[in-house]
Amino acid sequence: MSTIIKAGGQQAFQYRGELIPNEVTITKAQPGPEGGYFRVASGKEGWTLYGLIPAASVNVFVNWPSGVGTVFNDTTTEIEVSGDGLFPV
Repeated sequence: MSTIIKAGGQQAFQYRGELIPNEVTITKAQPGPEGGYFRVASGKEGWTLYGLIPAASVNVFVNWPSGVGTVFNDTTTEIEVSGDGLFPV
């Protein structure tokens, strides 16, 4: 299952799985020569991962202790977020 997040948007996800850390794939909806930035946050008092999406996609490994996290799209194009056991809230 994958979810599209518009440029400048965000989406909360619930993780329901047994893999720790969970592999999350973030893909630019329109691949091109320029990369873009994204953030993954584990909760209000948790951690925040700052990352760069290269021209196409990037895989990150995260542990959401609360079972809920948020992906922020800081790029100028849509991104697609997917991962086993990852469901939009």
